[in-house]
Amino acid sequence: ILATDRVIIYFSGHGGGAPFGLRFSDGDVDFDCFCAIVDRLSAQAKVFILDCCYAGNSNIPSIETAHPSTNKKYPSIDLFDYVQSGHALFASSNGENPSLRHPEKNVSLYTYCFSQALCQTRIRNGKLSLIDVAKYAAHEVTRIATNYGRKDQHPIYKCQIPDGVQFQVTEEKMIEAIY
Repeated sequence: ILATDRVIIYFSGHGGGAPFGLRFSDGDVDFDCFCAIVDRLSAQAKVFILDCCYAGNSNIPSIETAHPSTNKKYPSIDLFDYVQSGHALFASSNGENPSLRHPEKNVSLYTYCFSQALCQTRIRNGKLSLIDVAKYAAHEVTRIATNYGRKDQHPIYKCQIPDGVQFQVTEEKMIEAIY
């Protein structure tokens, strides 16, 4: 992993508690401790996708941890890279609600909608914006939950990256739904 890379960490499972934590097969891990471990990676941007109950209770590290003048971890990052440094978090639900299962598919509602958003979100100038993905996924979660008369799940997007996160798309391909 290079200092200019972006790392995506996807977690689907159980979450909750105060402070917020993730449940792994070998025990619970406080989310702040998990972030500290991930911060050891030299990547400039870390994107967390948490599909677990009460994920909105999680907090991402502040942008100061990625500032090159105060953090020796990023000595070669220039101003342009700094503007795209930091942490982003996609949380499947707010701090008040559990994550729901999709009413018709054998997958969680948020994972289904997030996957659809990655495939359906409009690409602009050859780039896919994760802010647009977050909006699309949240809209679909609300729409599907409402259509099935289920308690509304409220996805959260938190971002400490001033310019947001955009991924260059080199080639657009139609992806057939596997659900």
